[in-house]
Amino acid sequence: MNERPNDGPLRVGYLSGPADADRMYEDLLASRPAVYFGTNYMRQFLLLMQDLGAISLVETWFGERRNWRQLGPFAFSNVPEPRSAGAGYHVAQAIRQLGVLRRLIRFRPHVVVLTGKQGYWWLLSPLRLFGTKFIASFHCVLWPRFGQSKWHERLLLSLDRALVFRHLAAVVSTSRAITEQFTQVVGAQAEHIPLFEHLPSYEPSQFADIAPPAVGRDTRFRILFMGRIEANKGVYDVLEIARQLDRERPGEFEFDICGDGTELDNLRQQVAGEHLDNVVHLHGYCAPDRLKAVISASHAVIVPTRSDFVAGFEMTCAEAILSGRPLITSAVCPALDYLGPATIEVRPDAVEEYKQAITRLKDEPSLFEVKRDASRSLSAQFFDRASSWDAAMRRALAAALAEPVETPAPPPPVISR
Repeated sequence: MNERPNDGPLRVGYLSGPADADRMYEDLLASRPAVYFGTNYMRQFLLLMQDLGAISLVETWFGERRNWRQLGPFAFSNVPEPRSAGAGYHVAQAIRQLGVLRRLIRFRPHVVVLTGKQGYWWLLSPLRLFGTKFIASFHCVLWPRFGQSKWHERLLLSLDRALVFRHLAAVVSTSRAITEQFTQVVGAQAEHIPLFEHLPSYEPSQFADIAPPAVGRDTRFRILFMGRIEANKGVYDVLEIARQLDRERPGEFEFDICGDGTELDNLRQQVAGEHLDNVVHLHGYCAPDRLKAVISASHAVIVPTRSDFVAGFEMTCAEAILSGRPLITSAVCPALDYLGPATIEVRPDAVEEYKQAITRLKDEPSLFEVKRDASRSLSAQFFDRASSWDAAMRRALAAALAEPVETPAPPPPVISR
C-alpha cells in the first residue's frame, strides 16, 4: 500500500481529538519513550502512516494555541476549542469545521479518518465530491447508554447519519456498545459497510514492574481513580464515598486520584476544606513511572463514570485488570462487557453501591481473591496485536481502497495551509 498506481503516495486526513500530535511525532523521530501510560491512538496512527509511506494532514484541538507545522510527510494543524457557550458554541464549531474542510479540499486526501469532533462530521461531506473516502473510527458511543440526549445532539446525529454514516467506506469500533448503536442508527445500510472492532492494546512491559496488591488485615485499603478530573468522570462521587467511609470507618480506607482536568483545583479545595487530606490523595498528572508506583500501592480501581458521559471503552478499566486489581464500575463503561469476571458491577451513579463494593472487597478476602485472580485470564486480549486499533485500521483502509479513488492530482511536497 506504499504507492498508489498513477497517483503517488497514499494521502490520509486524520481528525483527532485534543492530542499534542506534532510533539508525539518529534518524540517518535528522536526515539524518546512515550510519556502517556495507556493506549495512545495518535501514536498508533503516526506509526501506521510511517509504515505505509503515506502523506498525512492531522487536525487536532490541543491546548490554547493555534498552530501549523510541517514535519516530513505530516502536516499538523491545531485549532483550539471555541470558548463560547450555547448557540454561539455550535456556530463556532461549525466555522472551525469549515476551516478543516477547506484545508482538506486543498490536501485532496484519498481517505479521511474521522475520530474527533463527532457530531460535526457532516460538514465534511462535500469531500465526497472529490472522491475522498471516509472511515469512521469511533472512540465513544453515539449517545449516552443510560442518559438522555439533548435535542441538539439528536439533530447533529441525524445530520451525521444522513450525510456521512450511510456513505462510510469502513468503520472501526472500540467496543460492542458502539457497534450496536451504529447498526441501530444506520439500519439496513450497515450490512454494506465493513466494520472492524478492536480493543485497547498494550505491551506486557508496561505492567511488568507493577507490584501485586498487598492485602492484610492491618493494611489500609487503597482505592485508585485514574483519568480526567471532571464531574462526568465521577470524581465528586469518589469524594463523597471517601467522606462517608472516613466518617463510618475511620482509618480503614484511602483514595488515590491521578489525573488532570478542569475540576482538579476545585477538588483540591474541597478535600482541604473538609480535612480529608489524609484520606484523599490528589496526585495530579502522573508520568508513567509515578503512576506505576501509585498503582502498586493500591488494592482496587474505581471507574465511576456518570451516566451523562459518552464513554467509548474507558481504558482505565482495562488498565486496572492488566495491573491485577479488582475493578468497580457500572455499565456506563462499555469495557464491562469484556471484564465482568474481575469486576464488581454497580448501577450507574449509585454512590451507595460503589461504597458497598469497596467495603465488600476489604471485608471479604475470598471475593477479593476471585476478582484479582480473574484479571489474569482477561489480560491476554489486550496484548493481542490482531485485536489492536492498528490491525483494525489496516483492514479498514484495505476495504476503503478496494475501489479506485478518483482524485485530481498528488499534493505538492509541502502541504499548504
